[in-house]
Amino acid sequence: MIRGKSKQAFAIVALLLIAVAAILGTRSVALARPPAVVWKTVEVREPAPYPTLSLRSAIKLAGLSDAKMVAGSPSGNVLAVLGADGRLQVAAAQSGVVIDRVQAHAPIIHVTWISDRLLFFVTADNVLYTDDVLNQRVRAIAQLDAPAGESLREIAFSAYTNDVFVIYAGDGGNTVFQFDTNEHMYERSIANLAIRRAYDSTTALTLYLSDASNRLYQWRSGALQQIATHVAIIAGRGNTVYGASLNQAGQAISVKAYNGERWHTIGTLRQPVRPADIVIDHTGRIYVVHRDALIDPAKGLTWLAPPGARLMLAGHDILLVRGSMYRVIVD
Repeated sequence: MIRGKSKQAFAIVALLLIAVAAILGTRSVALARPPAVVWKTVEVREPAPYPTLSLRSAIKLAGLSDAKMVAGSPSGNVLAVLGADGRLQVAAAQSGVVIDRVQAHAPIIHVTWISDRLLFFVTADNVLYTDDVLNQRVRAIAQLDAPAGESLREIAFSAYTNDVFVIYAGDGGNTVFQFDTNEHMYERSIANLAIRRAYDSTTALTLYLSDASNRLYQWRSGALQQIATHVAIIAGRGNTVYGASLNQAGQAISVKAYNGERWHTIGTLRQPVRPADIVIDHTGRIYVVHRDALIDPAKGLTWLAPPGARLMLAGHDILLVRGSMYRVIVD
């Protein structure tokens, strides 16, 4: 009887072992077999093309096609167009109607707006003029004896104090011609800086300077102070100067503002760009003109110029130009 029970138990154990082996064998076979490939149909679409800027309602302005410089007035309502021949014409931005034409004794090389009706220009032989564009009244102010090796970099001014700084600079230094409200001229050099950009605050009596080494200075009451590095001046408004924060390659990666006391960042760029490609409009909004593309970094938007057209910077204005036709895109 005991032997029979032992045989029965042995049979049960054997059956269990066989079942376990079968399960393990099935599992090993399943593990060794690669999973079945499940095919799915996927529709691949090209990314949507960038929208193209329109030249609809474009305005004609003779001489724009070969202009070497276009400068918008403080309000953006008037454009100064400097032709390749050194002649200047001033036109209403929204209509293209020419309100003033100037041909000086020598080619004009630089134009800076003081107000919507008054601008300064400098000729190739370094004579400084004012032009009351509404009255078409041109007047010479001074002959500027700039040293050899220095070229005109900036005309900075304060409409509050009527101070004007005409800045020449080279790699080895600078010459600054300062004019007060009575047009008395003072000539000086500011610490031999290789000045590239400048902005004179409206009421803070502070002249901001950025040099070839991308250092930012403030000059106040004859005292010079360095306030930042890796910064290039982009623009100024009131007592605030706007600067591009630069990487080691000298490209802009963000834009920040300095009010004389503290900095604050107003925008970060999605990719490094040249400081000269950055525009800040009259509302403080940042735009980048990169080749034939207009970029709004804050919104991540990009628009392309249509074939045969180009984007042209004009102060805080951006123009879309094709030949002698233009349209104000940003003001």
